[in-house]
Amino acid sequence: MSQTPRLPAPANLIELHHCPKNPWPLGDQRLIAQGSLTAQGELQDATNEPDWILAVASVEHTGPLPLNEGFERTTTVILGEVLQVVADSPQAVERYRPLRLDAGVPASAELPTGDVLTLQLLTRRGKVRGNVRVLELSKQREQYLFDGQLALLAEGKASFSAGDGAVQELAVRDVLLGGDAAEVRIKGRGVLLLVSLDPDSREC
Repeated sequence: MSQTPRLPAPANLIELHHCPKNPWPLGDQRLIAQGSLTAQGELQDATNEPDWILAVASVEHTGPLPLNEGFERTTTVILGEVLQVVADSPQAVERYRPLRLDAGVPASAELPTGDVLTLQLLTRRGKVRGNVRVLELSKQREQYLFDGQLALLAEGKASFSAGDGAVQELAVRDVLLGGDAAEVRIKGRGVLLLVSLDPDSREC
């Protein structure tokens, strides 16, 4: 990619419309962030050889998914109904139901119901283990974001605050970085995709 966004500090927003837009094999992609993890599990920049990559990508036609040897890919549909992914066998990826696959194994995507928008998480095996959870936000209960976590608001309305207590709006498809010391917390009504990145001791 021609541009690589710098990873901001915890409690800062990454606005999707400011992320660089580039073609990828199935449509267009906006790179949200990429980096590595410290020994303590904190996010840090790594622009040359990242251990994790997070992007929002459109799937506009049938075709093969990019091959990324040594990585796992977690695909989550955030707009559209169903994405058909064919690896060893066909799998229907419904909206808000993350699918994790070995990104080094050939797989293709099909579009039975029209264009689809996805959240794509790539994590390097042996370095980072990634997990995407889909959460229902509540106005009565705050959702905390800790070290190694990012959150994307998929739908609804939400706000966030950190240690200083100042409240800011979290817009749909913007991403917020978490951090233990920053005391990042979110509340509202809607659907939140919580991305958790942890050190991975598995062999590549």
